[in-house]
Amino acid sequence: MKKHTTFNLLSSSLFLKSSSYLISNFSLIKRSFMIFFLFFVTNVYSQNSILSFGNINYTNGDTIDIEIIFENNSGNDLAGMQFDIENGRLDTAYGGNAQTYGWTISFNQDFSPTSSRVLGFSLSASNVPADTSVIINIRFVPININSGVCLTNIVMSDGGGTSIPTDAGACLCNSVVSFPYYEGFENGASCWSNIQETGSADWTFGTGSSGGSVTSAYSGTNNAVFVSSSPSGGGTPITKLVSPVFDLTSLTIPRISFYYAQEDWFGDQNFTRLLYRTSSSGSWTEIWADFKNKFKSL
Repeated sequence: MKKHTTFNLLSSSLFLKSSSYLISNFSLIKRSFMIFFLFFVTNVYSQNSILSFGNINYTNGDTIDIEIIFENNSGNDLAGMQFDIENGRLDTAYGGNAQTYGWTISFNQDFSPTSSRVLGFSLSASNVPADTSVIINIRFVPININSGVCLTNIVMSDGGGTSIPTDAGACLCNSVVSFPYYEGFENGASCWSNIQETGSADWTFGTGSSGGSVTSAYSGTNNAVFVSSSPSGGGTPITKLVSPVFDLTSLTIPRISFYYAQEDWFGDQNFTRLLYRTSSSGSWTEIWADFKNKFKSL
């Protein structure tokens, strides 16, 4: 059966308001705040690995030195890697487990007008164990950090040359400090990211859903949409749509609002959850969920 949900975010002064629900008196203590929307169905698949930005080692003017974290969920040791830094010009790549295990590291500062490329591999069969660790550090200058610096074109492989399916973590963006904040997805959302929990499907941006009664966005042209029928990798996946970091220190009672639809499809019912965490490695806390049929056209 085809399962689909349509989602359009409208966030004003961090209000969380849906067509049928309003969260109020929502507060946090810590500065860094990430919100994501999780579309959830039931089939179980192994989780993809994740390559993401870690802690910032230091900054010097426009230069950023930062960890690159590889969360290897494949169970196979890592023997080689390639990834691009989109919207950033690389100065150097060093350290991490790539250096610990004696890998050969090379990089191209000017792989394209807007990206640099990092390449690492082992010539001595010294593979990096399957765990979560700093695989390398990079030092770069953002071309435009307000548009997000992202890890793209990721290729990770094991000792047999088999690809390790890997998702990119959130782009590196300036924290949102000015409110109200609004995202209508009219031009995509470079500082939003997908985290695939089960299967291999991403949220995309378009008009309405893939079928049924939801044929338009709440306002404007585009909305975020997740379709769980015949995605890449098959099955019925689970994927988080993750926002940029919100710095809430200027707000007393932050609130979030959004409009969404999740239409029943011949007895198959999707559901949507809202969660947050206070650091890039922290655990997620659910603050809202809806399991009902929402089919009225936005």
